Amino acid sequence: MDYVIPKEKIHRDGTTYLFQGSEHGGAPISFFWLDETAPGRGPQLHTHPYEEIFLVREGLARFTVGSDTIDVSSGHIVIVPSGMPHKFVNIGHGPFRHIDIHASKQVITQWLEE
Repeated sequence: MDYVIPKEKIHRDGTTYLFQGSEHGGAPISFFWLDETAPGRGPQLHTHPYEEIFLVREGLARFTVGSDTIDVSSGHIVIVPSGMPHKFVNIGHGPFRHIDIHASKQVITQWLEE
C-alpha cells in the first residue's frame, strides 16, 4: 500500500481529481479535488447515502442544501447530511477551488436533475 500518493497519480478528468478509498487500501473516505470549477458551473441536484463535506479553498459558490440556499466563500466548510439533496454553482468571476469529501470508500451518487 502506498502511504504517499501524488495528486497526479489519482484519477483525473480535466481539472478534477477523484480519490476513491476503495482503490487505495480500502480507506474509509473518497474525495474530489477540484482545481477549477469555472464561473457558472457546478453539479446538478443530487444525493449521497452518506455525509459530504466541502472544503472551500478559493472563490464563491451558491450552495443549495435541502431547501436552503447559501453563498459560501473561501475559508468555509459546508456539511451536507446523508440523503440531503444538494448542488452548487460558481457565482464568482474566477475559479472555484474546493475539496469535496465523501464519507465512503466509494462515491455513490443519485442524480435528481438532468
